[in-house]
Amino acid sequence: MNEDLVQWSHHLEGTLSGAVPSHAEQDDAQLVKASQQGDQEAFALLVRRHQRHVFHLSWRMLQEKDDASESTQEAVVAACQGLPSFRGEARFSTWLYRIAYHYCLRQLERRKREQGPANSSAGGTAAR
Repeated sequence: MNEDLVQWSHHLEGTLSGAVPSHAEQDDAQLVKASQQGDQEAFALLVRRHQRHVFHLSWRMLQEKDDASESTQEAVVAACQGLPSFRGEARFSTWLYRIAYHYCLRQLERRKREQGPANSSAGGTAAR
């Protein structure tokens, strides 16, 4: 009985080894390669896989849902535009999170500029 199971298992592996996995079964590296070759469906799957994590990173940094959504969208667009130059030295997720992190930093800098020196000096005067 066990021998039959082992033989069937080997047969199944041999049959499936030539099969092309669906996008959902492919790992990020395969999807990145397909995306770099123009497969928009592969890039869409990459985005779906990582979008929630990128949003959570953005929300933790920015503490505002609208700003987090905007930074997430900007990161995805930047990743799409930068994908041809992605070398794969890091995981796609790491690269995408780094892009999102930098967009969040820019958003925080923008907020700081918009608050202007009047708000920061008022805070310093009240502390005295």
